[in-house]
Amino acid sequence: RGKAMETKTEMRFLFLPDCEKEERYLAKQHRQGWKFIQNHLGFLFVFEKCQPEEVVYQLDFKPKGQDKSEYIQMFADYGWDYIGDCNHFSYFRKNPSLGEVEIYSDLQSKLEMIGRIIGRQFMFGVSLLILFTVLFYFLKMPVAVVAMAAITVPILIYCLLGLLHLRRKYK
Repeated sequence: RGKAMETKTEMRFLFLPDCEKEERYLAKQHRQGWKFIQNHLGFLFVFEKCQPEEVVYQLDFKPKGQDKSEYIQMFADYGWDYIGDCNHFSYFRKNPSLGEVEIYSDLQSKLEMIGRIIGRQFMFGVSLLILFTVLFYFLKMPVAVVAMAAITVPILIYCLLGLLHLRRKYK
């Protein structure tokens, strides 16, 4: 039997606007000899021991309805290794010696991706608002609703402001 690979799991809370920070974090881990292999629940990052090397990581907010194998092949054609998905994001890794290190080399595509994320975030926010309203009016649970709102509303505001900042950055 082959020797089991050494792995580590790190907990890190990164939100939608932090995708570039997440990419830098994954690349730094790789330089230190830890190759990213998967993300559980959006905050548990699993790494496998590897040779330290300079590698670029990129995240893509995967469009709905696109054929998965076609989607992965499109990136593979440009030298990107598909790692996996978490929360509608696809993770890719590439050695910078293989050429272009931005999935979206043009600003328009990057802006479209940010627009898709903002749209999804807006729908999520509306869904939470409806849920809070139902809980408050029908279940008469004001303490639970206020507690949930106190936690989720600041996160939603942070995400929306962060995404709008990203959009301004690329305009």
